[in-house]
Amino acid sequence: MAIQKVYQNDIGTKIELDVDTSLDAATFATVKYSKPSGETGEWTAVIDTDDDVVYYVTESGDLDEVGGWWLQAYVVFPDWSGHGEKRRFFVYTPIEVT
Repeated sequence: MAIQKVYQNDIGTKIELDVDTSLDAATFATVKYSKPSGETGEWTAVIDTDDDVVYYVTESGDLDEVGGWWLQAYVVFPDWSGHGEKRRFFVYTPIEVT
C-alpha cells in the first residue's frame, strides 16, 4: 500500500492497495473502509493492470475522521470474487488557522 502521511479532509490522496495477484481479468473493484468511529463503507476503485493494484483518489468529505482507519480491497473476477489483505493507516489532525 502506497499512502503518504495524510491529514483530515485531504483531497486528492491516492489510496493504493496491492492485492498480490494479477488483475488482468478483474472486472470491478472497491476499497472497503472502516473509520475510527466504526462507520464502514466503500469507494469504487480503479483497477491498474500494469502494476496489479487497485486505487482510489480521495474526494471532499472522504477523510473526515482523525485516527486509525482500516482498508481492504475487494476485487471481482469472472470466476472468483474476494478480498485482499486488510491494511491500517492513520489520518492526522492538520494545523487549523483561525
